Amino acid sequence: MISDMLGKLVQDDMGKLRLVIEKKGHNYYVLSEKLVSLRMWFEIFYESFCSYDLEALRQLEINKETIELINYLSICNGILDVSIGLNMITEKIFKGYESIHFNEFKNMREHNEEHDIFFGISEYDSQKYFKHVRAVFGQHPSNLDYKRKDKPIRGFSSWTFNNNTGLTNDTSDIFTNIYYDLSEKGWGIKFHLFYDEIKEFTNNRINQIESQINHIIKEIDEFIEKNCVGKIEGLDSLSLIDRVSVLRKEMPKRFGYEDYHYIDSTLETLNTMLGFSSLKNFKIEEDSYVEGIRKCIDEIIPIIEKCSDDELPFNSNFSTKIYDAIGHNYWREKCAMYLNGDDRYFDMYSKVCNVIATMIGEHPSYTKGDFLYRLFLISLQEKVAIPKT
Repeated sequence: MISDMLGKLVQDDMGKLRLVIEKKGHNYYVLSEKLVSLRMWFEIFYESFCSYDLEALRQLEINKETIELINYLSICNGILDVSIGLNMITEKIFKGYESIHFNEFKNMREHNEEHDIFFGISEYDSQKYFKHVRAVFGQHPSNLDYKRKDKPIRGFSSWTFNNNTGLTNDTSDIFTNIYYDLSEKGWGIKFHLFYDEIKEFTNNRINQIESQINHIIKEIDEFIEKNCVGKIEGLDSLSLIDRVSVLRKEMPKRFGYEDYHYIDSTLETLNTMLGFSSLKNFKIEEDSYVEGIRKCIDEIIPIIEKCSDDELPFNSNFSTKIYDAIGHNYWREKCAMYLNGDDRYFDMYSKVCNVIATMIGEHPSYTKGDFLYRLFLISLQEKVAIPKT
């Protein structure tokens, strides 16, 4: 089902579409919202299109109270618009993509050569021609601008008529008169419409939409294969610090910034945590601390290798417990801001460092790595909140 295919593309559980869009320098949110809208409208139009019985439609008396014809043409036009929207997205993301075109109205246009020539339809593609069809049969009067010797002239369509009463000898379902320069040309020309051709046109567009979705998925998969190369070899033989360094270099190769910045920030914090000094009285605790960092790194590795957007539950729990040693207060906020590069809060940060040193019976240290390591040691104690000075 096309709607399901569009749904999977929109939801994009693995974040593939987002990766490709952002790596190619486009706005993910704008294009994603467009896809969501196209999916919604396709579901509405497709359901309505399938509900129409052309034989019943042929028996309707077309007059100013009848809106079924307008509805039907609007529904078909809506499906066309979904296809046009997908074309625009595909051409925007994947340069060099050639739009698919069907000659949906070949037979109709053969029957209406006079109309085509007069309004210059032969210069347009089929989808523009269809929009013109909708304009002619969907309203009254339809203002039809055209040019004669480059001079703008306006034409009008009459009410739409059924052809089941033998008003014309043409084989068609309905027709309308298009008139212009009435004093000179009389009624002008007759323009005919065939329901079967409208249906064929719309079915072709539905097939095209399916083809477009498959094309987008194929392009995404090929891009992922080329840009997200899978397993990062040699990590097991590296130190934890070197693993972090390699992972940070791999991030921009595999993700758009909006997707990887939070993981990159996590890796930066882990790198800071590894820059600590050992304390001889806390060997067992140090082993636990390093093991926690290792598990955080191991949690990140498959995310980067798969270019996925999975959460980091272990890292979140590990880092939260460390910061909880300060408590949920003003001190914690300002120390975190200093760690993130705001030097205005060094005085407050240094005060917390002094309190930590007193609590564990060690000399003060103001390096960021020691700060986080010592916070970890405090977090292991039963009473974790650092008292204010």
